[in-house]
Amino acid sequence: MKRYPLEAARKVRAHGVDQAEAALAQAVGDLERAEAALAEARAELRAHEERLVREEERCARRQEAGGSAADLRREDAFVARRRRERSALAEAVRTAVDARERAAEAVDAARGVLAEAKAEKDVVERHHDRFRSAEKRAREQKAELEAEDLAAARRGRD
Repeated sequence: MKRYPLEAARKVRAHGVDQAEAALAQAVGDLERAEAALAEARAELRAHEERLVREEERCARRQEAGGSAADLRREDAFVARRRRERSALAEAVRTAVDARERAAEAVDAARGVLAEAKAEKDVVERHHDRFRSAEKRAREQKAELEAEDLAAARRGRD
């Protein structure tokens, strides 16, 4: 039996599929982590906004009730700081959304690479199957010719 001439290409294509599968698994994991980070950032922003609304209402009630100017300035400064924190959290959500989109694009790209690697491997595998079929036919023909030669030699002796 002859050695398959494209055996090296066959191994390279199989290895390429394995690498593409590993890259896809990594990309999917990255996407899951990005989605979790986005959910966490959104939850933190929501919780902060709820606390901010309560604090603004409390500050308004204190201002209506009266108090020292220093107390009112402290309350205003506190609410202003919380609003800046809200802006920072909103930016964190936007960053998490961007990271999630990049991760989703990476998954799509990895799927494309995997599909291409599988297609290349399939081409080599089909060629390998044709090679094996041709080898089998050649062996069968050789066996058939040997059997005919043997039968002819026996007939010649009889």
